[in-house]
Amino acid sequence: MASKPESPKIMHIVIPAVSTLLVALIGLGTAIYQTERPIQQTEAAETVLAFDLTTSPKPPTPVPSNTPAPTNTATPLPTATNTLQPSATNIPLSTATNTQPPTISTPAGPLTFTVKNLLVLPVTISVNNIVQGTVAANSTQTFQMQADLSTVAWDVVKKTTSDGTPLGNDMGGIWSKVSDGDELDVDNIIDQQYYFYPIITNPGSVDCYVTINKGWENEVVTNAFVPAYTNNVGMGYYKLYNNSNVYLLCGKNYYWWGTLPDEGNPVSFYGNVTPDSGVIYFTLNP
Repeated sequence: MASKPESPKIMHIVIPAVSTLLVALIGLGTAIYQTERPIQQTEAAETVLAFDLTTSPKPPTPVPSNTPAPTNTATPLPTATNTLQPSATNIPLSTATNTQPPTISTPAGPLTFTVKNLLVLPVTISVNNIVQGTVAANSTQTFQMQADLSTVAWDVVKKTTSDGTPLGNDMGGIWSKVSDGDELDVDNIIDQQYYFYPIITNPGSVDCYVTINKGWENEVVTNAFVPAYTNNVGMGYYKLYNNSNVYLLCGKNYYWWGTLPDEGNPVSFYGNVTPDSGVIYFTLNP
């Protein structure tokens, strides 16, 4: 009977022991679970981080609030335009800086010269071998030329008979290097050779045929006549010499002024010729 009271004590010991063992086992399991779980979380986080590094750029490091922003982010882009600007190489420098109106130059006037004709016949005027016009007897006229220092020539327009036969010697001259504004005189002297222009009056009843410098080397038979009862008939220009003469054949009679070859008492009219024009007047006394 003495062993029966001891049974509850064994159970009492066993139950706490079992309880203690169960508690220990539960604690061990919890520790093992808590130890393995963070390891699994760490592997998962590293996997996610590795994925982010290989597929997405790393976000920029935040800029502290007291660090100024880069200046290039504050510069706006230039505004687009549809107008093309001219090339700088095609724009004169003066275009951008010149504010004065353009200077308008007045073209120089034409080059001119004046011819004064002192003869009693017209003269033609040529510039560099091109006829420019005619200057009437005892007249003045202005002509144009294309270039300075031009060559100007003149030629007398001969008097003609009723049938168109010209009277007189050839007569003309040349001026070289004529400048703008020059005044040129035409007279009866060409290269120191004098010319005269006989004007004859015939009060007689017979026509008189005229010969100039009769009997001399420069004799000119005009085949022209001064009609009877006619005043002041011009016969053209001829070379003048100290022994020049004007010879008339009126029917069977002849008359002269000046000097004939082998004629005694010669009377020269050389000094009676009008200067510049060369005119000299003769009146027949039949």
